[in-house]
Amino acid sequence: IFDSTVPPGTGQGVYVLGVARELPAHETADGVEIYSKRSVGHGTGELTVEDVSPPARHRLYQATAEAIYVLDDHDHRVEVSL
Repeated sequence: IFDSTVPPGTGQGVYVLGVARELPAHETADGVEIYSKRSVGHGTGELTVEDVSPPARHRLYQATAEAIYVLDDHDHRVEVSL
């Protein structure tokens, strides 16, 4: 993840290693509620369960970070302990 609002070579990048899974049907309503709070706050509207359920084009995923890294002064990844 890089900050695209700063000139190239001046920002700090973050690398995240993890796994993602599609939310199963019984968890979709909770996921939609969480996502919608954020999207409404950004003015992009509310998401519905139908928006992310078959045969809809999009789905909701949950990502779990397993390791997080930043680059040092020599462009080597350094693990960050949270």
